[in-house]
Amino acid sequence: MDYSKSRICGEIRNHNVLIGSCHIVKNISFSITAGETLVIMGPNGSGKSTLLNSMAGTHATGLTIENEAFEIQGKDVNSLDLFERSNLFSIVPQFPEWQSGLSVEKYFYFSRFNHLRAMGGEDLELLEEIITELKIKNLMKRKMNELSGGELKRISIAAALYQNVPVVFLDEPFQALDPQVKDSLAKFLISWQKNKGTTFIMASHDFYWSYKLASKVVFLKKGETLFQGDLVDTFTSENLKSVYDINFEWVSTANNEGFFHPVGSL
Repeated sequence: MDYSKSRICGEIRNHNVLIGSCHIVKNISFSITAGETLVIMGPNGSGKSTLLNSMAGTHATGLTIENEAFEIQGKDVNSLDLFERSNLFSIVPQFPEWQSGLSVEKYFYFSRFNHLRAMGGEDLELLEEIITELKIKNLMKRKMNELSGGELKRISIAAALYQNVPVVFLDEPFQALDPQVKDSLAKFLISWQKNKGTTFIMASHDFYWSYKLASKVVFLKKGETLFQGDLVDTFTSENLKSVYDINFEWVSTANNEGFFHPVGSL
């Protein structure tokens, strides 16, 4: 389905995550339109994964989630049940979980929870497209516990896309991947987004691919927004230094492109 044609947008206002009375994430607000990629960045412990998981409902027990509003496709996410949410968004966790002994094939089957309940069943043509592009067809007969970290990451991304929903949360999608695999994954995500109109909300430490993929950026520090906005205006060496407390320099590449690279203090 081409979600971009339905003008889907997402918005969250004054989102808070607390342990007791202590804020882990405080007053986060942003909006995103269909077919955009919003990248959430910040130092370790800044609240990136907590923010994504609290939005997706996959956060740890014991946390309190509060917000003024959370809407996707004009629907109030806070009022929806699990099945209704599963038709709006999927999530690629930083550390995928599965039942012991589960095969990759079955993992994909159960990832279609939203379609199976609606009697839509599997879409083998779509699955074939995804596993071919991500080069994981050879893993289908394997057990999940037999896979490497990089293989698990690609399987998790494929399963989230296989749900065929308008918004996908991605927590560190480039973690544990080799450079060549990162390159092919990024190209596939760009192509998928162009063809499907999917909106990506991604938490990442990868400066190179974050800059390549993002249309909007939110920089977190100590659980709060330090900077946010469009890529070019927000992803700057000055802002990066403020966020990470280290200098960054621009590295030029071919075709008048480039990326920001951290410069160590040694």
